Amino acid sequence: MRTQIFIVALYLLIIHVSLWSQQADTALINASNAHALSILIDSPETARKICLKSLKESLKCDYLEGQGDALIRLGIICRNELNYSKSYLFLNQALSVRRQQKDVTRESTVLMNISINYFEENKYDSAIYVLNQAIQFLELQNKIDYSLLGGEYLLMSNILEEFSEDTESLRYAEKSIWALQQTSSKNDLNFAFYALANRYLQKKSLDTAFIYFNKAAENLENSPADLADIMTNKGIIYMIKGDFVQSAKCYQRAEEWLQQAGDEADYFHYYFNKSRLYFAQNQWAEGLQLLQKAIPPDWDELDCLDQVFLMTELADAYQHLEQYDSAYHY
Repeated sequence: MRTQIFIVALYLLIIHVSLWSQQADTALINASNAHALSILIDSPETARKICLKSLKESLKCDYLEGQGDALIRLGIICRNELNYSKSYLFLNQALSVRRQQKDVTRESTVLMNISINYFEENKYDSAIYVLNQAIQFLELQNKIDYSLLGGEYLLMSNILEEFSEDTESLRYAEKSIWALQQTSSKNDLNFAFYALANRYLQKKSLDTAFIYFNKAAENLENSPADLADIMTNKGIIYMIKGDFVQSAKCYQRAEEWLQQAGDEADYFHYYFNKSRLYFAQNQWAEGLQLLQKAIPPDWDELDCLDQVFLMTELADAYQHLEQYDSAYHY
């Protein structure tokens, strides 16, 4: 399962572009911050320079809105660089500004970003604590930003999944669906459907998982990497059901999507999960070949859990093939 797919999707949810002011200086600051947001991922250095300038100009005219927007973008840029200490510095400043504004929705946005930092650092207790504050702030509002609330529910679902709280993770995924259905954002809703499908798959509710994977795929024609991931998961469902023919067809379709995905293609999870289709049919040599393809050129490209899963599967495959030295190695 790809955790990062949810975090990328949340960029559209965690940043709110400010309303334009009638004053020329604040309008220019707003435009600069909006431009920085649009290039934040592809051109982070340019975005950083723009935000620092916007922050400076906002401080000059005591424009809190511009300060908060610039600071939160700077915090995200630093997080993307894995410079968490500097990211916290900017985000905590942004939190202070939002509290001066007495804007609970934007304060919730900052808290969500801080929670993402903790999540990426595997500090799950802190991530849950901060995100709970963000959610409670929104839930108590008379006029709720359902896009933001849905994103926060979705993030909580992912954190709880990593924390092995499957029941609670499923509950928050369902709440995310409900919140995002109050909006017109089909793209965000698709990612929520995907998360919910994963939760049901983990609970072995296969038919329900299949339904939500299909819902997630409805409007993803231009996202071949995501479609490949969905087809891989549908292959897993058919394998668990013992329908190896349909499972193989799903993996074939997933490979076709991966070939269109370019640099976004996730071949690790494709080969890793497809190998299990062969293992389920006692075709250990063929499955091992796929596992070996899953090994990246740089082992550190995989997170710790994926490394453990891959080594465990390799050891098991070598043991079944009576290659005990290799099994012992892994």
